[in-house]
Amino acid sequence: MYRLIFLAAVLFALPLTASAQVLIIGGGAGKDCYRAVSLNPFPSQRHEDECTAAIESASLDRVSLGATYINRGIIRMRRGDFAASLEDYARAERLTPNVGAIYLNKGAALIGTGQYANALASLEKSLALDTHDPYAAYYNLGVAHEYLGQAEPAFESYTTALELKPGWTLPSKALERFSVVRQ
Repeated sequence: MYRLIFLAAVLFALPLTASAQVLIIGGGAGKDCYRAVSLNPFPSQRHEDECTAAIESASLDRVSLGATYINRGIIRMRRGDFAASLEDYARAERLTPNVGAIYLNKGAALIGTGQYANALASLEKSLALDTHDPYAAYYNLGVAHEYLGQAEPAFESYTTALELKPGWTLPSKALERFSVVRQ
């Protein structure tokens, strides 16, 4: 029988969570917001303002508006404003409740606020809705499980993330903190 143990218990040193932006088809302010998210891992207030302008323009259809709320939420999350990002994900959920990216990003923001059990539920929902970035959902599941002290599901989630996206350094580094020992 084998048992999984943590090699290091320095949970505060866990890497950032993974997120996924939503593509806006067509042009205009919504597309500018998408570009701001996809091209800027460290966005500024200007990038958030581009998304806000798109939201306030009233030129977006329901789906594009939901996607723009997700994208602005990602910018806010990357800037450390988890409360505002969660508000944007809630707005997106009201507009387009069956989009997996909402729950993937909501899960990441919940991890950022220390709500690990709630993050698990959101991330599981993202997978149930066939998120376009399942590797990111599994990585975030690993982070949440690890913070909750759940070694085996954390290990399994990181392993799945790496299987889905071979060569990705975040789950590879996370897996270095584990060791499988014979009981």
